[in-house]
Amino acid sequence: MQPWAIAGIAAVAVGGLTVSCCGQHAVETVPRDCPAQTVGLRWGMTELAFGAQVYDETAQNTGFPLRYRYLAGPVPDPGCASCQTCDIDGISCENPDGCGWWGCWQDDNLPPGRIAVDFVAGSQQASMITYYTWLSVSGNVEGQAEIDALANESLVSRWLSDFRFTASTLSNAGPVLIHVEPDLLGFLHKASSDPSAVTVDLSGVPECAAMPSNASSLIPCWRALLSENAPDAMLGVHVSAWAAGHDLMRTRRRVDVNAHAERTVMFLQAAGLDADVLVVEASDRDAGFDGDGWTGDQPSLSRALEWAGELTDRTQVPHLWWQVPMGTPDLDNTCGRYVDDRVLQFVAHRDDVARAGALGVAFGAGTECMTTAESDGGAFLAALAPALSDPPMLCGEP
Repeated sequence: MQPWAIAGIAAVAVGGLTVSCCGQHAVETVPRDCPAQTVGLRWGMTELAFGAQVYDETAQNTGFPLRYRYLAGPVPDPGCASCQTCDIDGISCENPDGCGWWGCWQDDNLPPGRIAVDFVAGSQQASMITYYTWLSVSGNVEGQAEIDALANESLVSRWLSDFRFTASTLSNAGPVLIHVEPDLLGFLHKASSDPSAVTVDLSGVPECAAMPSNASSLIPCWRALLSENAPDAMLGVHVSAWAAGHDLMRTRRRVDVNAHAERTVMFLQAAGLDADVLVVEASDRDAGFDGDGWTGDQPSLSRALEWAGELTDRTQVPHLWWQVPMGTPDLDNTCGRYVDDRVLQFVAHRDDVARAGALGVAFGAGTECMTTAESDGGAFLAALAPALSDPPMLCGEP
């Protein structure tokens, strides 16, 4: 790893729990070429950005430098000019029930997509949008079924037409980060280490129709659609920690982190990697909900940072931690109040997070009943406060 690699995290008591780890990477001076600094400048940032998925009122009352939200669900075919007149499979997009399309998650008198524009325009923070529609478009079955559906020209055209609409809606929004399709590339890697062996029919997408009809064209196609319709937007490519073998964020086995990262990067490069940010994920569940935390020797924050740092070192693309669980150790494991210790770990070791090459850490609930800033009585915001008041420089102190 480059000199911004993690320093080795000593055992530390966090909220009554002991976090121990191991990592013997020496810390040297920050290199002149720091990918996180280069991308951070586009957002006007020089420090590690901590943020979350929160309600508007919470965002307005905090000092978060980063905020994200989802755009998800089914999409119309053809596109929808008015939420009052279009439908999806016979279900009207009118309020109050609606068709489920993100473009009508708003007053149906407004032009479709206004919710995305208002989110970015109304944020005092840097804005990130997680675009997650392919699961719904492809039939709502994760894994191989999603991969098989990529050969369906009609479905792919519908999906990427909506992505084009998303980009055009945000054409004047500045450097918003659009994080595309969590897990999809991970499932593709599971299906084949050679993305060119997986059919993707792009013939109905004019910007991408001349590209090879396989998965090596997906990332280039996303980039082409952004470049054409939202040239200031940044492309975030999701990188799954479970695609190249054991899930580094969950398994208690000893894993060769370097080899795991190398396999992951080889796949990304074969898939035409062209991204501004690699989006990585610790878990989408609080530990008190499913029992998988980082309170033991493995999995650990140290291993997670080593892996993410290797990705950035090998690709020269900064990474951003996304949807990190918001639980804290003093909650009671009820709906909206599940225990976790990763907030405290990322905060306590924020210098190591920065040295590993991260651009930021975005916390959020991955499903219903997970801990949120609005449901935990202020525990998350209190735990995050030290990082907001004293963030490290990107890539660490010079």
